Amino acid sequence: MNEGNKSWNMNLIRGIFPPFIVDNIMQVPVLYVVTHDTLIWKEDKCGVYTVKIGYKLCMENIMNVAKHFVPGEWKWIWRIKSPPKVRNLIWRVCRDYLPTRKNLQERGVDCLSSCPVCDNSVEQTVHLLFGCQFSKAVWDMAGLKDVIEKRMTITSSPHSVITDICASEHSTVVSKMAMVKWSLWYNRNNIIWNNKRSTPSQVNMMANSLWDDWRLANCIS
Repeated sequence: MNEGNKSWNMNLIRGIFPPFIVDNIMQVPVLYVVTHDTLIWKEDKCGVYTVKIGYKLCMENIMNVAKHFVPGEWKWIWRIKSPPKVRNLIWRVCRDYLPTRKNLQERGVDCLSSCPVCDNSVEQTVHLLFGCQFSKAVWDMAGLKDVIEKRMTITSSPHSVITDICASEHSTVVSKMAMVKWSLWYNRNNIIWNNKRSTPSQVNMMANSLWDDWRLANCIS
């Protein structure tokens, strides 16, 4: 700007910037009531940058990239009445971020492909949590067999199954579904890392105990 008055220094601007930027600069109004220029962060209504705002903007840009974007009502997942570790697991299931053997192999890890629970199929998320005979037995004992199977006849996407249950079923059913998934994953890891196997009944009892403990701690009837 010209010193001493509120006007653009056109010779300087044209000497530095290409024509299309010069046009943009000229469209910026010069306000005489403003005596000093101040740097602002345009993504915040107060004009102040914070790490929280910067992180939010970065995550929005990442999620807008096609390979990272998964459509759906994600708010349902974070509203599940369960411990944070269970909600986090459900989010990872929906994003297909669980380190199943299929996912590990796709990322270059040299490992077996078979399901460590039943050893009859490739271990992928949909098999481990829904298709494995062991998991089917657990869902049956938990009284959620019909809840799962009627969705699995429509889609094989864990994300679609979970979000539909969250949107359609009673909150207690949703919570129990989440606890069973967490218990199935815990059992899978216990087999791999500790060589300890549980029966479907024991896994169901684990899910029930997890739900009861959390419900009592949060005064939910």
